[in-house]
Amino acid sequence: LIGLVLSRYEVSAALGGLTPVAWLLIDDFAEWIAHPPGKRADILVVALSESDGRTIVDLVVIESKFVGQAAETQEAKDALLQLKATTDHLRDNLVLNNDPLNRPTWLSRLADLISEQGVFEGEIGGRDASTWANALRSNGAILRVRGVALVFTHDRREGHADPFPTPSAEQEEFIFDRHHIASLLNRIHGGEGPAS
Repeated sequence: LIGLVLSRYEVSAALGGLTPVAWLLIDDFAEWIAHPPGKRADILVVALSESDGRTIVDLVVIESKFVGQAAETQEAKDALLQLKATTDHLRDNLVLNNDPLNRPTWLSRLADLISEQGVFEGEIGGRDASTWANALRSNGAILRVRGVALVFTHDRREGHADPFPTPSAEQEEFIFDRHHIASLLNRIHGGEGPAS
């Protein structure tokens, strides 16, 4: 649970101009996105933005680990495998259209997730929730997928661990030590928003 909280804070800072409207536990919504059983990441963030009049939906996949140094190497390796499984699945079926027969169904379900689980504090890019959902259903939105594996090593006080190489530019891994974890927890406890 601590790892998920830290990951949300860390990723929120990295989203930049994107507006996250849903943070979903993938285990709870795996059937909706036709994710096969087995290895899967933890969180799916649905973030929205607009560019030159085009609606853009970013699907950000997060795999989080909160571990001790003794398990760091294996957990970092496992995190990437889980991240790759989910990121590849979403990319292949929603972005690259490798499943054209079922893609309209998955787009419709993603639109339903935005409508039913999304939190809109106002219009985004001049569009309300139903407009964003309709853009997805009609295949009128640009879909992008990327993923990040975040490994928090709570007892690493010295040195650093190098993340494993990732198979594509759309997948990244970061490993954080005790000092970074303490800094994040202090900022969260103090009510400080994520740094951009």
